[in-house]
Amino acid sequence: MVVTVLVLAAACGNDDDNAGDTTVDTSPPTTSTTEPAADETTTTVPPLTASFRGVSEDTIELGIAGVDFNELLDLGFIDFNHGDEIAIWDALIAAVNDDGGIHGRRLTAIHDSYLPVGNVEAEESCLYFTEDNRVFAVLGLWIGDSVLCLTETHETIHVGHLMRREWIDRSIATLASPDMAEERELQVLLDVLSLTGRLDGRTIGVLTNTSAESSVDTVVRPFVEANELALGTVGVITDTQGDQIAVDREILRFTENWKLDGVDFVLVVGTSGVGSIADIRDVMGEIDVAVLDAETFQQIFGAATEAERDGFDGVLTVAGLSSTNNEQFDEPLLRDCITTVEEAVPGLTVVPTAELVGPEDWFAGIRDACSSLAVFVAAATAAGPDLTNATFEAGLESLGSIDLPGQAFSSFGPGKHDGEDGFRLVAFDPHDGEEGSFLPLTEIVNTAEG
Repeated sequence: MVVTVLVLAAACGNDDDNAGDTTVDTSPPTTSTTEPAADETTTTVPPLTASFRGVSEDTIELGIAGVDFNELLDLGFIDFNHGDEIAIWDALIAAVNDDGGIHGRRLTAIHDSYLPVGNVEAEESCLYFTEDNRVFAVLGLWIGDSVLCLTETHETIHVGHLMRREWIDRSIATLASPDMAEERELQVLLDVLSLTGRLDGRTIGVLTNTSAESSVDTVVRPFVEANELALGTVGVITDTQGDQIAVDREILRFTENWKLDGVDFVLVVGTSGVGSIADIRDVMGEIDVAVLDAETFQQIFGAATEAERDGFDGVLTVAGLSSTNNEQFDEPLLRDCITTVEEAVPGLTVVPTAELVGPEDWFAGIRDACSSLAVFVAAATAAGPDLTNATFEAGLESLGSIDLPGQAFSSFGPGKHDGEDGFRLVAFDPHDGEEGSFLPLTEIVNTAEG
């Protein structure tokens, strides 16, 4: 059975004219029974074997990682969760299995969640997947550099979100994401801001954290130097335990330095300082601000008080299809995943994030699961029947241009393990709908094409 659109919407190829597009064959190996002609030879495909840790003759064992959103909600860090993530993953994996699995192997899954405050629980979850259960790959949402416990220390594949190029390069097993890696997205943001004249004559202050500081060194500083821009203080938030009082003290010190530096544009790299944008503007006035992660920004804005919300007005970033209106929600491949989950969960009707009533953002949970599972299925299928760490990476790098759920342009290739390529400049309007939204300032372009 040859499929060009997987049940999970991992259809390979943007259109029929793209030479890099691929077609995915998920059928099990077969042996031909046709009698050969006298001058022909027969080729027998070997049966499926237990080709690697977590891979048997008929199954591929996955670990599904989940952030403990309910605990974060109870602690007051956020005001949402991702719905019933186990139900989401079970529905999507069942759909893959119903469609024949991957070369005849069925996907099986074990689940674990962790609290992403520090690395203690994340590392415990890593050991649960890699040592206690010896899974082939871990999918889901993994936050921070503890992902290297999976891909570097235990040489276990991970396909997820919020990746950095530094971590991809350090990984021994494949670290991949449907999204754009932080460093590449940061470069795109700076390029677009420069091309649209928004950095002309500016003095740039940077707010980052210890996890993302290397991106400032490898991307921001060279960009500033090459474009002869002025760079003010680089403020590095050192708190990693979620102590907002400690973070506020650090940011107050940074803002005083920025005022002395004459900073009139603040670039936020990493997520730690996003929630303090309104406070920064209270101190520094109507200063222009750009952030790297539109999704995290949107979630933090949702938890802001009414008095704080105007402080988020006009914040700039780059983004693909919008997650806060029907643009991403109505993307056909993602709609397939939404329908799959709705049919599996009695009484469920999924709505866009902007239309939520209550904390359960099923759409965000489905989007994240659908896109990462689509990448895994496409790469594992391209790897062929002999599934190992090495053949999985080769399969991923062979995909070329690929249609992924919720994205405009995506591709994988040698050394390129982060998929999303489609971005445009957007600005946040806190008064657009009940939860505000990023409004486009430019058209989406395929950054892989320059």
